[in-house]
Amino acid sequence: MFSITEAELLSGSRTADDESVIYSILDCMEAIEVERNIAVTAGKLRQKYYSAYRTELPDAIIAATAVQYDLVLATANEKHFKIFEEIEAEYIKEIVFV
Repeated sequence: MFSITEAELLSGSRTADDESVIYSILDCMEAIEVERNIAVTAGKLRQKYYSAYRTELPDAIIAATAVQYDLVLATANEKHFKIFEEIEAEYIKEIVFV
């Protein structure tokens, strides 16, 4: 999930400050490799949701990781993740660093 999450977050950065904040967040995370069980679950999730929602593969991989490790998904992207009934998600509207 870490590489997928990193790529997703960095693709939305617009400034060096954005990138710095993203790396601050990523530095607090534990990397989880996309192993076969996650890949299989991601494939099944994408198959289930693609026709109705055009689910992107990175989102399916992130959701599958949450499923496999029984994690709560913290995301600002409610639109892409509210469809997954298999996961619990916490929708973040704003991140404040102290």
